[in-house]
Amino acid sequence: METTHAGSPAYYYTRAADAAEAIAVRADDFALDELQTLRALIDHNLIPATVDARRRKGQTWEQIGADLGMTRQAAQQRFGGSPAE
Repeated sequence: METTHAGSPAYYYTRAADAAEAIAVRADDFALDELQTLRALIDHNLIPATVDARRRKGQTWEQIGADLGMTRQAAQQRFGGSPAE
């Protein structure tokens, strides 16, 4: 089972789910501030933490890039791999 310590993908999934729930509650108010917070959480925390976890499990930049809809090179540049990988 994935741990939920700060920095782990599970921690960010939980935070994203909480934010999404808050947005659903305020949907009639167009909760744009919560949407911005959720987007930042996903872009700056959840995706990088998940990429890091997948790399530690041996997934290639090609697999990760394909899942993110980008090239291997783009994924590697954005999420930090050495050019030799």
